[in-house]
Amino acid sequence: MIEDVTIRQATLSDIDDVIALTRAAYEGYIPLLARAPTPMQKDYGESIVASDVWLLAVDGVPCAAIVLETQDKAMLVYSIVVHPDHQGKGLGQRLLAFAKDRAHAVGRNAMRLCTSDKMARNLAIYAAFGYHETGREEFDVANSPTVVWMTKEL
Repeated sequence: MIEDVTIRQATLSDIDDVIALTRAAYEGYIPLLARAPTPMQKDYGESIVASDVWLLAVDGVPCAAIVLETQDKAMLVYSIVVHPDHQGKGLGQRLLAFAKDRAHAVGRNAMRLCTSDKMARNLAIYAAFGYHETGREEFDVANSPTVVWMTKEL
């Protein structure tokens, strides 16, 4: 059982950790999607300054991250990543619970996220945590998978 878990807001000095975690978590999807997932292409320096970017560490070592964006009525989970070496240990669950608390703290009554229709595992995980599909849209790149939007009312 994991004991020493901390979640803290990322700073610009954490950008390399955020990028490395994102790359490690998403690179396995490149063959499935026939392209790099959108979170792998994001400018995280800008996100750290403008958004809620949080690092989860186990025994002081960053193992997971979540990027949140406060919207008009909901908290958007832009990206949630857990390093492959730490998947299956409940760290993603902790980050989703943390995101829910952040949403409440800023007066939002729903959580939103999107994923690919080809990421069946992610769709199942989010459904198990109370998210339901609210729409689909074609991605803006030819031959790309469909984006699946999901929402969880709080």
